[in-house]
Amino acid sequence: MALENRDHRTDDGIGIRRRDRLATGGKTTQHRRSDLAPGPSSGFGARRRGPCAVRHDRTQWRVISRCRAQIFAMNLPPSPVLYRGMDRAALDAAYNNSAAVKDSAAWTEDWRSRSAQARRGHGVRLDIPYADGERTRFDYFPAGSARAPLFVFIHGGYWVRNSRDMFSFLTAGPNARGIDFVSIGYTLAPQARLAQIEGEIRQGLTHLAAHADELGFDRARIFVGGWSAGGHLAAITCDHPAVRGALPISGIFDLEPVALNYLNEPLQLTAEDIATLSPQRRLRAGLAPQRLMAGGNELAELQRQSRDYAAAAQAQQLDVSARILPGHHHFSILDELAKPDGEITNELAKLIAETSGARHGSF
Repeated sequence: MALENRDHRTDDGIGIRRRDRLATGGKTTQHRRSDLAPGPSSGFGARRRGPCAVRHDRTQWRVISRCRAQIFAMNLPPSPVLYRGMDRAALDAAYNNSAAVKDSAAWTEDWRSRSAQARRGHGVRLDIPYADGERTRFDYFPAGSARAPLFVFIHGGYWVRNSRDMFSFLTAGPNARGIDFVSIGYTLAPQARLAQIEGEIRQGLTHLAAHADELGFDRARIFVGGWSAGGHLAAITCDHPAVRGALPISGIFDLEPVALNYLNEPLQLTAEDIATLSPQRRLRAGLAPQRLMAGGNELAELQRQSRDYAAAAQAQQLDVSARILPGHHHFSILDELAKPDGEITNELAKLIAETSGARHGSF
């Protein structure tokens, strides 16, 4: 007797109704979940058909729901490979920094606490607008000397979370070395597309250079840096005429894998975005020097992104290098900028010294 089986979930989502329409009679029977549970005459003691245990009653063969699920799973096609041998699940994990660092929430909470203290420092100027948006503002932390170089830091959070104020703690390292520090904000996705975010950072750099005398730093020595998504934004805007050098930390330089994993849900990157907003695909002569940093305990993809970008830039004779800092994960690496003698602070001071002889562009 042929059967046509259709499963329906009840409105409350708790029970399952199976309607088994008999091909010969057209009769329809409905069963509650309890009707489908195997009884004493079912399960392993029942007569078997293929991989499933079945029980025969007066009108039909009933397939145990667990076995149906097993058959369904056996027939599923394998997940497709999306990028560098990874399927979607592997690619999601390859860029999920918060999941990779189990105490990441404790790190960010500590940053907020330290930043709150830094924002009460002498001479600090907060919430300065550079455009009309709610987040298009920056905080300025002077080192205390006139016409100091300026380091503009762009926060991370995969372009969709965090804010400039939680990274104020980073000012301690550069300020101790005589470098003014700015933490700059931007509109987050999905409210803004990535092209708009890039444009906002450029607008902020233009504003800073135009107000250098008012703020007290040397407009001829503006350096840009950032962490994670901020590293991407630092690299993509290092061609701004006011920028003398860039210091991307744990950055993203090719957006193709981002467009293929969970991060693209709020970003909605297009093929054009990948081509025009990936720093690695925008390499050309005349870019400012760049010093890339990543942690030795970071996700392998984050380390690869920095190495590949530096190699591609060097192949075009650009002044770009990458360093992997042993022992640091995606969050702990920022300690090397917050400390006056940290590895990233030292790299920033060295970059400023190396580029002080010849001005990059004119503004």
